Amino acid sequence: MLEKVDPYSVKDLLKVHGLMVGGLTPQAGRFRTVEVGVYSGKKLVHAGLPYKMVPGKVGELLAWVKGSNAHPLVSSCVFHYGLEFIHPFTDGNGRMGRYWQTALLAAWRPQMAWVPVEEIIRDRQSGYCKAISVADKTGDAGKFVEFMLAALRDALVQVKRSVGKSDRKSGKKSDKKILDHLKDYPTATLEELQGLTGLSSGGIRKAIRRLKDAKLLRRIGPDKGGHWEVLNGGGE
Repeated sequence: MLEKVDPYSVKDLLKVHGLMVGGLTPQAGRFRTVEVGVYSGKKLVHAGLPYKMVPGKVGELLAWVKGSNAHPLVSSCVFHYGLEFIHPFTDGNGRMGRYWQTALLAAWRPQMAWVPVEEIIRDRQSGYCKAISVADKTGDAGKFVEFMLAALRDALVQVKRSVGKSDRKSGKKSDKKILDHLKDYPTATLEELQGLTGLSSGGIRKAIRRLKDAKLLRRIGPDKGGHWEVLNGGGE
C-alpha cells in the first residue's frame, strides 16, 4: 500500500493500522479508548497520553510534519518519536511508527520505500528502546533523531552495497554474452548486441570499453567493414 498512502492523512493512518494488526487487537484500525503504558517487567517505562487526547494530538503531529521546514530525514524521525510518545493504539505502535516514517520518506524520495529501516532497527532493538527512553526522560527527541539517522545511513549503505554487487553480477553476465556472440559473429553490430543483452546503446558502449580495457576484445578495421576479435580466451 505504500505507494497509495497519503502520509499526512489520519484516515490512511488508521486504515494501515487496521491491516497491520487486524486479528491481533479488537481495536485494529481505531485509536485506543483505554489508557496504556509500556512496561519492563512490572515497571512502567512509558505512559501513553490520555486516550481522549489521542485523536487531536495525532492530527496535530501530522499537520506539523506536513508543514515542517526541517529536512525530511529529520522531520520523519521527529514524527516517528512523536507517534511513539502519543502511543495512539492498543497494539502496533512501534510497527506503525517505523512504517509511517518510511511512508514519509517515500513521499520525499520514492527510492526510500526500499530502504530496510525495519531490519536495521530489529538488529538494534535495545538501542532503539533506549533512545526512546532517553527522549522521554529529557523531553528532547534529539537522541532519538540521532539514533534513527544513523540507522538510515547504515541502511542506505547496505542498499548501495547490495545494488553494487547486483550491478557487477549483471555486468559480468552481459560481458560473457557479448564475448560469446562475437566469437561466433565477429561482424555483429552494436544494435545486435543491444538486442542480445537488453542493454541500452550507452550500456553496450560501456561494456565494450570495459572489455577492451581488460584486453579481452579489440576492433580490427574501421567501424564500417571491420570486425571484432576476442582475445585471451574471452567468453570461456
